[in-house]
Amino acid sequence: MLLVCAGGFALAASDQPEPAKGVQYSEVMPLAHKSLLLDIALAGNSLVVVGERGHVLTSEDGGKTWKQSARVPTRTTLTAVYGVGRNIWAVGHDTTIIHSADGGHSWEVQFADPAREVPLLDVYFSDADTGYAIGAYGTYLTTTDGGKNWNDGLLLEEDDYHLNAIIPLSANGLFIVAEAGTAYRSDDDGQTWQRLHVPYAGSMFGALYLSNRIITFGLRGHVFSSEDLGESWQELSSPVLSSLFGGAILGANSAILVGANGTVLQLTGSQLQSKGQPLGGEDLASVLALTTQRLVVVGEGGIHLLNLAAKNSPEN
Repeated sequence: MLLVCAGGFALAASDQPEPAKGVQYSEVMPLAHKSLLLDIALAGNSLVVVGERGHVLTSEDGGKTWKQSARVPTRTTLTAVYGVGRNIWAVGHDTTIIHSADGGHSWEVQFADPAREVPLLDVYFSDADTGYAIGAYGTYLTTTDGGKNWNDGLLLEEDDYHLNAIIPLSANGLFIVAEAGTAYRSDDDGQTWQRLHVPYAGSMFGALYLSNRIITFGLRGHVFSSEDLGESWQELSSPVLSSLFGGAILGANSAILVGANGTVLQLTGSQLQSKGQPLGGEDLASVLALTTQRLVVVGEGGIHLLNLAAKNSPEN
């Protein structure tokens, strides 16, 4: 049983800046924390969340209160976010990449191509300089200078699959999940890529690297595990048919997965257990583990704090 932690949840006030010439800042809205939010990340000691209309919110107290950033120079939907210390990168529609060097207070556009009409779907930085942004139709952007310059291209010239999520593996490895049962692995920090196949023709939306295993999850509740870096796969028995969109590692052999219709699953070893629908039928997009019990979840209804402890009381 999960308990929804609603008490004491608040959004701090923030002033809208005067727009620079030609810049449309995301609008500061009092209910931004209840809007469609699609990803959450840890940046230093802060939590940062992104979503529709260029909304960016940060929390300095473990998710109890949130402040919407007023200096976000885009109103496009932001789909993913990643932090390295005080540096934060977020990506989204219109092939947009924005960056903050001060923990989410102020932002700059590093890359955008609205005419292209291609969304970016995930972003990962191995350090403050080396980063990767992926998206629809095989779009693959890389940087070695913190995003001052982005190399724009395709993951593989012959493929145009939507690239949904990117994660690091051990050593110099990277792993990407895509649509149509396709995945990719790089063993040289993203310089070259090998196409892999997941034994399911649908899309995989996320992946975790858990105790030397790749766990990937996606359409209709499908979850697969690989112990040989994606060369072969074992399907895990899933108790749900709802699509899974986000996941977080809880411990050495445990993870939490969230998805459509309020689905929450806990993975322990190779066993998946449903934790019910603590938020009703609300679609959940991403989850971050604060501890092995306390979670921050975002989705179509905004930000929620959850607790996996069966007898715990809602947090204040």
